[in-house]
Amino acid sequence: MRHVAPALIGMMLVRAGIVFAGGPFDGEWKGSTDRVKSRGCDTWTLIATITEGRVIIIGTSGNDGFRAEGTVAADGTFTGDSNVTPWRGAFTAYSATGTTQLQQSCGRVSFSLVKVK
Repeated sequence: MRHVAPALIGMMLVRAGIVFAGGPFDGEWKGSTDRVKSRGCDTWTLIATITEGRVIIIGTSGNDGFRAEGTVAADGTFTGDSNVTPWRGAFTAYSATGTTQLQQSCGRVSFSLVKVK
């Protein structure tokens, strides 16, 4: 019986969001890549989710899509990969910018995100 009360209190604190508050960049982010018109490259819509320093980026353009995963450091810099495509950038409290190479013909493209949740 002595162990039930602490476990119950712990579960209540987790459920209330008091324990495991997460990192300063945790949440949902939305944005897009810049379009490289001169090379005929499309804009990609991006949704990123950060949880405790891990970032997952889902990109869509028409019927195409990809998933990139990476890490966000305490200072907001992040690195990630989508297959062999590197992602590099930095998060601030409310926005993020960076670069990637989605298609060989497009070369490096910039992207930006804003925090929505």
